[in-house]
Amino acid sequence: MLLLPLLLAGIVLALPPAARASTGWLLDPAKFHVSAHGQLSCLDCHAETPSQQTHPDPARVNRAPKEHFQAQRCYECHAEVQPNLAAGRHGRRAVDDPARYAYCLECHDPHATAAVSAEAKAKFQAGVPRHRQCGACHAAQTAPPAPAADIKACHACHMAPAQGSPQAAAHSAQFCLGCHGQNPPAAQGLPLIAASFKKDNPHQNVACLTCHPGGARYPHGGQAAVDCQQCHPTRHDEKTAGGDLHLGVACQACHLAGVKPWKDARTGRVLAQPARMDDGQTTVHSLAPAAEEATCARCHQPGNSVGAATMVLPAKSVICMPCHTATFSAGDTVSAVALIIFAVGLLGAVSFWFSGAPAAPAAPHPPAGHGHGGSALGRALTALVLDGVFQRRLWRISPWRGLIHNLIFFPFLVRLVWGIIALLGTLAGPDQDWAFAMAAKNEPLTALVFDLTGLMVVLGVAGAMARRFLAQGPRPAGLPRPDWLALGLMAGIVLVGFILEAARIAMTGAPEGSGWAFVGFALSQAFGQASAGAVYGYLWYGHAILTGAFLAYLPFSRMFHILLAPIVLVLNALRGHQH
Repeated sequence: MLLLPLLLAGIVLALPPAARASTGWLLDPAKFHVSAHGQLSCLDCHAETPSQQTHPDPARVNRAPKEHFQAQRCYECHAEVQPNLAAGRHGRRAVDDPARYAYCLECHDPHATAAVSAEAKAKFQAGVPRHRQCGACHAAQTAPPAPAADIKACHACHMAPAQGSPQAAAHSAQFCLGCHGQNPPAAQGLPLIAASFKKDNPHQNVACLTCHPGGARYPHGGQAAVDCQQCHPTRHDEKTAGGDLHLGVACQACHLAGVKPWKDARTGRVLAQPARMDDGQTTVHSLAPAAEEATCARCHQPGNSVGAATMVLPAKSVICMPCHTATFSAGDTVSAVALIIFAVGLLGAVSFWFSGAPAAPAAPHPPAGHGHGGSALGRALTALVLDGVFQRRLWRISPWRGLIHNLIFFPFLVRLVWGIIALLGTLAGPDQDWAFAMAAKNEPLTALVFDLTGLMVVLGVAGAMARRFLAQGPRPAGLPRPDWLALGLMAGIVLVGFILEAARIAMTGAPEGSGWAFVGFALSQAFGQASAGAVYGYLWYGHAILTGAFLAYLPFSRMFHILLAPIVLVLNALRGHQH
């Protein structure tokens, strides 16, 4: 009979006595050939195999190795072992407890343990595996000799070709589909794989054991989830993955057809449960169409149980960069419209400057009496850092306004630098764990920094409004009037951002680390998980629209000095103006 591709118990890899044996069904042809049992027939030890109705027996492959092992089978040839154990020795080892030696495979691999004479041992080079020194005993061959006719079927399945060789994919298809391709199945609950998945599939030339390395070991059930990154190490960047929320989503949940996403309560990761067709077959090995809306709808639907928004949202665009790890893109309508209006306003301002008309709003005039010196580059850097960034001159004119300005300006600067570093790090390579941590909102440091900076902006805007209402006396010369629309948009962006963050935390079930976002976490208590998922998309677009409106209004507002003042300061310093 044609032997199907699984070996019975007793196929092990040799490990030290204190180690736990690792069992497998595939043998290295060279190691087996030079082993102590390499010249025996498989049926000398596995005599019952031809009489089995089904080989392998699906009921047995999920058992632990010790459940298969029968020491008496070893004693049939190694009869001296039992009396020696009773006498307190095993080989050269003294034995205190013979019961510890009842499981021979704990130490001995019958398919790989070499046995050579003392004369032959002298011919081997130390430190080189013996199965790689065939020329020590005879003329080296390119491959072990062909098996005898009575065990040819055994070798066809159980002798593994080299991993990555052209034969590996075909071998594993025969090996695995011998059971998983049966229809009707040999056992209840056995996952069936359509043989057609090996046709017109990017993985058709990939051996099954490349993705399922534990598939040829006992016990066979409970295989670990496939790690796609062992072959596809590049993690998706912000634009493709659509935000840090997808960092906890398994590749299979999006990229495989016929799966149902579910959330692991212990780890918080979104995993994929293969679905089965009426005939028991699974399409899990078929790839889902890229960027298909229906694929996103697996998670993004009302009442989902994985903590996803009901609305499919675009990636954060370039207009989000001042506050978030975003992308150099503008694929959504809000971003495109805002950037067009901003560009028109900026071009208008530039053309106004070069027309010879009065200058656009510039930085406040400094106090007189400060000389200048040093190189032009040194003066420019000094002006940019001390006056453009730290607003030294504004502090001299009005400390209260200097504090307000820095409460608003520095949070945006910190977030901008943070986001760009994180984005460039995630684009640099998949091994940049620090960069993905900077992009993940539930990382403690990231969560704390972003909530602190958001709170600083709120305090700065509140201070600006309070200063306007409480101010007495004339406004200092050279300082721009407050722009209430710009201040209101800025406050709205941050406040809606906090509510959006609260909805995210509630929607995702308050994952570990989210408590460090202390403002958002406190506000999240007002949301239920389902309601947060339902409103999250609307809050996201509200936050984006406010951001787009602020950007579009900026060239026409009094706050245009945010961009203009550093330029004017540097130009004046380069030209050697007194300051």
